[in-house]
Amino acid sequence: SQMAVLALARYLRRERPVALLAAKDRAIRTAIVARGLARVPVHLAGRLGTNLSAALAGRGRLGRWLRYAPMRALYHRVDRVVAVSEGVAEDTRRIAGLAPGRVCVVRNPVVSPDLAEQARAEPDHPWLREPGPPVILGAGRLTRQKDFPTLLRAFARLRAGRPARLVILGDGGQRGALEAQAAELGVADDLALPGHVANPYAWMARASLFVLSSAWEGSPNVLTEAVALGT
Repeated sequence: SQMAVLALARYLRRERPVALLAAKDRAIRTAIVARGLARVPVHLAGRLGTNLSAALAGRGRLGRWLRYAPMRALYHRVDRVVAVSEGVAEDTRRIAGLAPGRVCVVRNPVVSPDLAEQARAEPDHPWLREPGPPVILGAGRLTRQKDFPTLLRAFARLRAGRPARLVILGDGGQRGALEAQAAELGVADDLALPGHVANPYAWMARASLFVLSSAWEGSPNVLTEAVALGT
């Protein structure tokens, strides 16, 4: 917004930092304009974490143009664009018309030294503490991007042929719709939606299978963590 641009420009003039890191497209565009207003020699890096063309695939031509045009007009003024994966880097270069050397890949450092220690904790759910059918685990915000409706339909097909349970960690606006869909598919008794949990790694380490059903991602941290835990 205009207020954010002006506030950031004032900060840059007052503090004169050596570098500025802006995360996500709107913040990057705000930082570009603010630096131009401030007229200070701050190095600007912009960090992108998702595949934008995939995220906008469902929008019409005008909707995509409204997001792409500012990137094409402004991103050449960023000193370096940082992408979380090669896929995001290539997508960004194509959308913004940037030369390959202007975009670099820095992967998310999500496998921390205490990951294994956290995974040894006891999860707060009987399905993962006691013998029983295999548990399939999904995790993420209950939003359109994560596409848990597709996971539910796939689980219902599996459940029709063998015992299994599905746990989805996370909160979001689709909770009610997912619960209704599970009831319609006849798998409500085999679905658990515990919400946000402080330590998902204990759940990951004990699940039989981890599933990433997202419609789009940049570099999904949760998938990297599950692989690191051997799930």
